[in-house]
Amino acid sequence: MTTASEWKPGARGPIKKGPSAFGIALWQTGLNLSIFVLTVTLFIGMFANGSGYAESPVLASVFGAICLVIVVDLSLAIAFRRVDRREGAKGYTTLRGDHKDRNEVDPATGYVIRSPGEDFLLPEERRRRRALIGLETDRRSADR
Repeated sequence: MTTASEWKPGARGPIKKGPSAFGIALWQTGLNLSIFVLTVTLFIGMFANGSGYAESPVLASVFGAICLVIVVDLSLAIAFRRVDRREGAKGYTTLRGDHKDRNEVDPATGYVIRSPGEDFLLPEERRRRRALIGLETDRRSADR
């Protein structure tokens, strides 16, 4: 078991260029939500139409959209695993509730938000630490 090291404001992690695991996870969440919405739309349309999706060009298009989004989501899952492993090889993570043994780094700036071994941060503590290091709160990486 790792012991928690003390967090110091202003420390920067060895962040890599390109998409972060956190950013890819956000995209996957949006795609999963769209798969759900499209699937519900398809079933409601089939029920209202009284037939399968092949009988209606609109429902066939919805089915095609579901298939396309699933392929994109699977591609993102592969990318997520690669990026998460790459972040781990550099000793950090951009994920908020995973890898307690690594520095948690803000994906946009590279500032260390949580030290290895520390408990995962509650939203209030994350906001406090971001304020201590002078990060502006933006919609992409701030807690809502």
